[in-house]
Amino acid sequence: FAKKWAFRLSIERMSTQQFANSHVMTEESFLSALKDAGVRRIALIWNHEQGKLEAFPAIMQPLADWMQMEADFIKHEAIFLEVGQTSGVLLGAFIWWTHRGQGCGGIRMKSYDNVGSYLIDGLRLASGMGRKNAIAGIWWGGAKGVVMSPTQPFTDDNRARIFHDYGRFLTSLRGCYVAAEDSGVTVKDVDEVFKFTRHITCISPSLGGSGNPSVITARGVMEGIKAALAFLGKDSLEGATIAVQGCGQVGWPLCKFLKQRGAIVKGAESSEARISTIAEEASSLGIEIIKTKFNDNSVLAEDVDVVSPCAWGGILNKDVIPTIKAKIVCGAANNQLKDVEDAERLHQAGVLYVPDYVVNRMGVVNCSTEVFGNMDNDPMLEQHFDASNPDSIPGSITRILKDSKDRNVSTEAAAVEIADVKASQDNPITGWRGQAIIRCLRDSNWATN
Repeated sequence: FAKKWAFRLSIERMSTQQFANSHVMTEESFLSALKDAGVRRIALIWNHEQGKLEAFPAIMQPLADWMQMEADFIKHEAIFLEVGQTSGVLLGAFIWWTHRGQGCGGIRMKSYDNVGSYLIDGLRLASGMGRKNAIAGIWWGGAKGVVMSPTQPFTDDNRARIFHDYGRFLTSLRGCYVAAEDSGVTVKDVDEVFKFTRHITCISPSLGGSGNPSVITARGVMEGIKAALAFLGKDSLEGATIAVQGCGQVGWPLCKFLKQRGAIVKGAESSEARISTIAEEASSLGIEIIKTKFNDNSVLAEDVDVVSPCAWGGILNKDVIPTIKAKIVCGAANNQLKDVEDAERLHQAGVLYVPDYVVNRMGVVNCSTEVFGNMDNDPMLEQHFDASNPDSIPGSITRILKDSKDRNVSTEAAAVEIADVKASQDNPITGWRGQAIIRCLRDSNWATN
């Protein structure tokens, strides 16, 4: 018996050591290591009593230990990972705090250099969603789904399998996470998810959902820009010069909203196909389109009143910030700050930065109202544009900018303080139910089922 026990311990130690540096593994090597270890599911769950992130199965504890040391880990309640049953793709659900309600946020599909960058992105996106929901006054917690996009090209059938797998994955989580679409994921994709779960929003209107929320999100960003300009003494968009980075699903409607209200607008876009799609309309509206390369942030150095990042995250960093000439940065892209220190860099440079999760809320607001039905000029949506409402986009921005000025702190610091207080408030009807579901998943051995 003693020999068998010693042999078992030896095998467990070897397996644990195998994942000691899993955060630097590529997708392919990580999936291969999981297969060799007989692991299909991983649950990393925050133990509030012990103040520790625990891994299930235990051989993944090195990954949990690494994650807990990262600055972007803010006592996230759980991270669930699964290798898709039919697709073989790595699926993730990152859940921040669920005091206000079930974790909610979109599913992102993207390729990553390694597992660590995948996990960090998920952590940041989940806390950003939690803060977004809290500041918006929505009784939902923060969460995000992230699918590690296959490195090899895949067919429509393979794509459908990925989202069928994600639907099964969501169902297995028992509703502690409610999803929607995000970057790299379409309404058609979430319709495929819907075939295997009820825990999905923003599905097609033909299925009873609210569809793609990009246009109303763009409207929210426009209201945010107006509020920031008003804080600096300009009461309208008329004559304001604005450069928009990214002319995609949110960026292009934003360009049009701004132009319609008298702003002088230029948009930067890296996709030749996208430029071809919008070129005729841009010309007729008098919107200048700048062709850029992917990851080219030069448009943020334009000599304009406002720059609006609506493409990718991490663009506000130690290299880009010194080049910014605009008085205001306000855009829809998630995770615009590369590092937490960049908020202070912007503050010291005298640039008025509107935190992305304050201004790009209308996608999740749109999702949160689905269960209550829909109507034209829906008051549940319109209240977020009403400056007299302190929880609206302009109301929230004015409060944050004033607090930042009065206390001489960065706008990010002011926003985080407000958001985290609200995010820790328990739902008045359901209480801290998300945490109870997560504990149920732990106690029912979700990771080994």
